[in-house]
Amino acid sequence: MNITGKHLLGKRLLKECAHRSSPSNRSVQAPYAEPNRCIGATPQVKHPVQLNYINLMLRLNCFFQAKEGRYEEALDAALALVAASQKEEGCVSYDVFESGTRADVFMICETWASQEALDAHKQTAHFIQYVAQLEECGALKLEQFDFPAK
Repeated sequence: MNITGKHLLGKRLLKECAHRSSPSNRSVQAPYAEPNRCIGATPQVKHPVQLNYINLMLRLNCFFQAKEGRYEEALDAALALVAASQKEEGCVSYDVFESGTRADVFMICETWASQEALDAHKQTAHFIQYVAQLEECGALKLEQFDFPAK
């Protein structure tokens, strides 16, 4: 089973992102079989990411549904948030994906090296500004997962 979506950066489609379950894993539905296996995902980080092997890394999936007529405005805010957040210390990945089936929905996927890095991210001026814009343009739903850093 293939699930496709558009990976975005700077209002340009970088590459078609294809989640595929591996031939030996066909019973597991994508994208859960291989999370974060997107072609063209977060560009190489310019600063080294120091993973804390004792603590957990954090994965957040933020689903956004735009109010009528507010999608482009919200997408602009999300892309600006992604571009600024990718430069932060402790950011492992930070990406935006448009829904392949819903014209009013996109998802922001972010992975942080530690809770401290995520807490610092939430205090940045760009986070406060762009999340406020997103909240004006639609509804957000956040899922958070913790997993051991390897």
